[in-house]
Amino acid sequence: MLRYSTVSHGIIFKNCMKYLSIDPNTLQIARDMQKNALCFYSKFQVGAAIQTEENQIVGGCNIESASYGLTICAERVAIFSALAQGYKKITHIALVTDTGSFPCGACRQILYEFCKNAHITIFSNIDIKK
Repeated sequence: MLRYSTVSHGIIFKNCMKYLSIDPNTLQIARDMQKNALCFYSKFQVGAAIQTEENQIVGGCNIESASYGLTICAERVAIFSALAQGYKKITHIALVTDTGSFPCGACRQILYEFCKNAHITIFSNIDIKK
């Protein structure tokens, strides 16, 4: 079962980390990854970071292609990278967008297959950037 939490206001962001079970470094890496997004067409930057059972953090960002079907979302970049590095158990996922958007259908499928027991926290940068 996928579990989601959303954090959409800067004031909540500053106070919520002690209540969430996600490592603050995971969120910071997701925010850093968002800056690396290659989104020439949509201009919609997404950053993701996953925390493994071994407390390793692996980041990812969305990468767009002119052939839209070849575009890959930040969540899948982070998950596939972690799996390729040999990490099998993902405990937390932090997603950062400007609007707090939820994962697309393809990402939800991958999350379901590889991260069934992970807690997903979605952050919005709208108020964090102020």
